[in-house]
Amino acid sequence: MESNGNSFLPIKKSELTDKQRGATNLLNRVSWHPKVSKSRANNTESETAQDIIRSLSAKTSVESVSIVDKAKKISDDTLLVYDDSVSFCLDTLRQAISIGMHSAVLYSKASNFHTLVEQQKRGELRGHPEVLTEFREKQSTTSAIVMFVTASYVVSRLSNYKTEEIDSVKVRFEGIPEDLHLANYIHALNYMMYYYGYFVSDESVRNSADFVKITLEYFKEILSEIDFVKDSFKHTESFTNKGYKLEDEDFTIQGFEVHNSSGVQSVEFNRIDWKDIVGNTLYKHSSKRTIQFMMCYDKERQQNPVNEIGGFPGITMEYGPAGTGKSMGICATATELSDRCKDLDIPFLYHPIPQTMVSTYQGGSAENIKRWFGPMDNPNMIVYAPIDDGDGKLRDRGAKNTSSGVIEVVEGFLVNTEGASASKRGNRVIQIYTNLPETLDKAVLSRVQKRSILEGAVTVEDFLDQDYIWWKSYNEMVPGFINMKDPKAYDYMSAQDISAKISEKLSEFNESKVHKIQKIIEETSNEYKPSEQKFFAQLYGSIKKEFPLFTSRDVRNIQSAINTRLTDFDFPDEWMRDHAVFYSLSYDKKLEMLKEKMKENMKKLNFHEIRLQEVIRYLDNMAMIVDKDFESKVTDVVANAKISAEASRRLKV
Repeated sequence: MESNGNSFLPIKKSELTDKQRGATNLLNRVSWHPKVSKSRANNTESETAQDIIRSLSAKTSVESVSIVDKAKKISDDTLLVYDDSVSFCLDTLRQAISIGMHSAVLYSKASNFHTLVEQQKRGELRGHPEVLTEFREKQSTTSAIVMFVTASYVVSRLSNYKTEEIDSVKVRFEGIPEDLHLANYIHALNYMMYYYGYFVSDESVRNSADFVKITLEYFKEILSEIDFVKDSFKHTESFTNKGYKLEDEDFTIQGFEVHNSSGVQSVEFNRIDWKDIVGNTLYKHSSKRTIQFMMCYDKERQQNPVNEIGGFPGITMEYGPAGTGKSMGICATATELSDRCKDLDIPFLYHPIPQTMVSTYQGGSAENIKRWFGPMDNPNMIVYAPIDDGDGKLRDRGAKNTSSGVIEVVEGFLVNTEGASASKRGNRVIQIYTNLPETLDKAVLSRVQKRSILEGAVTVEDFLDQDYIWWKSYNEMVPGFINMKDPKAYDYMSAQDISAKISEKLSEFNESKVHKIQKIIEETSNEYKPSEQKFFAQLYGSIKKEFPLFTSRDVRNIQSAINTRLTDFDFPDEWMRDHAVFYSLSYDKKLEMLKEKMKENMKKLNFHEIRLQEVIRYLDNMAMIVDKDFESKVTDVVANAKISAEASRRLKV
């Protein structure tokens, strides 16, 4: 059975019982024949890890270490029950080794490696070089699997253990002084646990916090080493094409990809409430809908039922002039998502793109974007990943002066958002914020499924409310200090009520605001009515002639926007108040309830009208971005005409 992204093969804890005895033995004592002498490995003050690796020697003898003895010494407890951190760490290691061994067995059976092992024992592979090569290649892959899965589980659990305390701990760790040993599955385990025991036994590891930190750092290094060589592994399909989930835990395995937070923590953000943002009605409405649907994500099924009814946009773009509320919008979205996830007991990751994403070193940006996308593949949490200053990181690759670093970021973004390996679970949203959407790479723009313009305060009421947010604190401190008349027949902040304004805002798109688009729509209307299917086909054909970059992907994005309108309904209050009514239900039950709400919503809508509105909105946005140069020239001509008119008026005075 292969994992299709919707299901995982279970790993039952009862299946690990026999493996735990072997894991306990490794923790009690593990032996290895190191290729580096201890006297040289300990000489870290004068030699680097690279110096040690270059000092490989086959003259050293077999050596042993005891991880349990070190744990007893640190905790001053022969029973290993009184120090929570040491006990947690040892339990994690025992479980990790057991899962690693079990995963290797699963691969051995799925890849038929166990048959080759039996044939090798009987000497039947002699004289068959091709089969012998396959045996050795599968043996190497099996070794990598046991190490990778073991390390993944350790890092997954310890990354979220006493994070504030452990993050502040500093330990000495310069990397493993010997190349990975992948020639034999049992030897690979001995190698990995010996060097772990070697580092943890160092005198610099003095307390339980040090014990946890060195364990975390060591197994992160194991993952890093495997990631470096994973492309060389052969016969991996039996491992990479299957997904596994540990019973009663969030830990999952999907090939050699790390599907856990691996130490990545949410970046801190300023908490902002939506009511503190003035204007931007469509943006606020769009973001709140996205949040509402993200919370439908089903951790057990690893999918969002909203994907099946077509209303979940994984990539959005928010654009507008500087100072219109982009940064505040990011914080407000993060605030509500964080609160909702906490309420539903779902891990939340606020994961903005780093400002240092674009590197000056060749290949550095490619590694940075790969590293950024890594935690977003975690199926066990909700991820909010805003890209602020999108025009600086996702600039058009064909534009002059676009650096090689930016090109690497763009190419990495495209690979991770569209294709066989791109995450489509519905538990993450990427929002691109920019002042200059026309400078973004065209392929990046084509990935955007929903666009919102941020205009900030626009109406008189908006400016009244913006001022009110500013001066109300003075009035609270000293009542009567603001001795100014309030506006008649207006309640402050009432214009910011999204529910009261959204229908009015959406109806604004019955007519295009872009001359070229308006002209094409009028010409199409002379032949067909918007209630005819041929109207939209003819419209798209005419748009294609005027805007050659308009493609089938744009049509799909329009269809996605219409899907979103069809699912544009509020969840009932009882869904929000009582988790048992909706959020805690099974995937299939939630899907049925969402479909019923969608049907109710559709009865209130006129399909061809909302279709026309979304088409106009999308084409207007597209034209303003793609045809920015033309619009800028028109604006300049208009401005020059106004200047000439004003100059003529002044000369007459």
